[in-house]
Amino acid sequence: MAHRGKEIAGRVAAVSNPRHNAHHGGSDGFFGLFECTDDPDAARALFEAAAGWLRARGLTSMIGPVGSSTNGECGTLVEGFSSPPTILMPYNPPYHAELLGSCGFTKAKDLWASA
Repeated sequence: MAHRGKEIAGRVAAVSNPRHNAHHGGSDGFFGLFECTDDPDAARALFEAAAGWLRARGLTSMIGPVGSSTNGECGTLVEGFSSPPTILMPYNPPYHAELLGSCGFTKAKDLWASA
């Protein structure tokens, strides 16, 4: 959790999935359940804390955002905010993509949904 005074500015979860790494032969960590105000400093603090937690467990990369599992919602909505949410697709504030980019994250692929 990130705080600004007594207010919560954001949250993120860091996740280790040994079965994923055993199957893929990697050392990937995950992040998810990301919510944050439009505050680059709070986002940076959250991701630095998550990365530190993952590094302490020997994980060398951080993939996300994911929901509670990669079988559910993954990614960040970057356009289409005028449409209603679609089942099993992320729906977040428009500024999330910019926060992620300012913290060094890059897109891996496009996901498309239609109502």
